[in-house]
Amino acid sequence: MGVGSRGCIRNSGIRRSSADTSARAAVAALVDAFVARLFRHYQAAEAAEGREVTATSALVALSQVLLSKTTIAAHWVAADGTAHTQARLALADVRATITELRELNGPVRAKLLSLCDRAFDEAEAARR
Repeated sequence: MGVGSRGCIRNSGIRRSSADTSARAAVAALVDAFVARLFRHYQAAEAAEGREVTATSALVALSQVLLSKTTIAAHWVAADGTAHTQARLALADVRATITELRELNGPVRAKLLSLCDRAFDEAEAARR
């Protein structure tokens, strides 16, 4: 989840749109952290099993698809006129995206799904 805020813009539509963009950028930072952690866990698991890492392009595709699934959950305006937006990306959407992503073969998909919850928790904790 990400929250964006914008004040000092007279036009309310532009102020709201700018807050939306800021909230989506906050989610993008979380997605980047999540995918980086997921990739590190995947690399470590593959290295421990003596295999070469082959999923880099698939993880880039995963980032792009996840960002497209970000939704705006709420808007509100503070008493001082600052517009706030909450953007959201659900863990269920992340898991569904990994399941559906064509760039992943079966074993890679299974490994990423097994690492997904751990990487998401770590990325969320690092953001706080």
